[in-house]
Amino acid sequence: MSSTTLPTSAEERGRALQPALRAAWTLDERGGRTLYEVAAQIREASHIFATTSEGVPEAVRHFPRASSNQETAATLLHIADYVENWLHGIIPKLEEATPTRHELNFRFPHLNHLLQVYFGQDGIAYEDDETTEVQGLEMYIQSVHPTCPWQLPGLVGECHEALALFHDEDSVFWFFQEGYLMGSGSLSWTEWLPLIADTMTAHMREHHSYRWRTLGED
Repeated sequence: MSSTTLPTSAEERGRALQPALRAAWTLDERGGRTLYEVAAQIREASHIFATTSEGVPEAVRHFPRASSNQETAATLLHIADYVENWLHGIIPKLEEATPTRHELNFRFPHLNHLLQVYFGQDGIAYEDDETTEVQGLEMYIQSVHPTCPWQLPGLVGECHEALALFHDEDSVFWFFQEGYLMGSGSLSWTEWLPLIADTMTAHMREHHSYRWRTLGED
């Protein structure tokens, strides 16, 4: 679906929505917004369009639109109903789906940040040609310390999830490097992701050991 134009036919909208709905469902399964909450937000956007005769309200300026505010409002209501009912028959939908790269990318927020900011094409770790991969990771750790217990475990999990989803060097390269211009230094991706996970885990063990045993008890 275009970022600015809503498809006119329900069938076309349904096809265009599938990757976004699968991504939203995945985030829902991990404790994020439910699809019912997403539908409620779409209904609120519909109401804003319906009560605005001219121009695009600032609150919904990023929403795709139809030819008029009234048509946009009506189309968004149909989409909200579709989102609410999408969970019916979800197993075959997931089984038959081929996920898009953009859809899968929602699974890796911490890893994306690390790889883009520090190891992307113009990343911080590449400003000095002599910086090793481990030194680059240490720079990242320094940037989040002492909040590591809230950030590093998630990053470690995303590394392992990437290796579970992409089973060989070619597929990991296709996703991270070819798709998003992220780098792995002098290492292969199947060496690089375990190194990230091991480095973050070692830091947690050395500097944040057993913290969860003594804090936050009910």
